[in-house]
Parts: sequence; structure tokens; C-alpha cells
Amino acid sequence: MPKENYKNFAINLAKKAGKIMLVNFKLGMKKEWKKDKTPLTIADKKINDLVIRLVRKEFSNHSILAEEGNFIIKGSEYLWVCDPVDGTIPFSHGLPISTFS
Repeated sequence: MPKENYKNFAINLAKKAGKIMLVNFKLGMKKEWKKDKTPLTIADKKINDLVIRLVRKEFSNHSILAEEGNFIIKGSEYLWVCDPVDGTIPFSHGLPISTFS
């Protein structure tokens, strides 16, 4: 597959993740607490699910390593690494200094 296809897919995925972040970004947002005592927001979960769903659909033989859940195929040549909301702590406090990565 041409590298341009991966790039276009990744750009479109990032834009979809950004929309989820914007819709869910507000003061007083609900959050859960993970075992390591860090926050988990609905945006984290929705984006993680989006990444797994879309990568599996488009690239069924690729693995996904993401902060809130993975899809690993043993021996897979490609691995997508995702942090749904990089900067969940400031995001969950309404500070606009987070990103999808």
C-alpha cells in the first residue's frame, strides 16, 4: 500500500478524534479514575474505540496498542500506537492543552 494512503487515513482519523475531543471538552466533565489514580474521560474511551474500529476495518492485519485498550495480532508487521487524549489531566480540568496522538 502506498505511504500516502496511510498518511491520509491517519489525518482523517486525527480529525475525527479531534471532533470527539471538542464535543466532550467542558468544565465539570465526568471522569472515572483508573487504578493508577489518573482520570479517564468519555473522550478517552470514545477515541480509543474509534481508533480500534477504524484501523481494524481499513487495515485488518495491523495491531493497535492504545492506552485504553488494544488489538494485538501476533506477528503483525504494523503497529498503530495511540494515546486517545494525550494530556487527560488538563483536559479533564478544562485546560485546552491536550492532543490526540
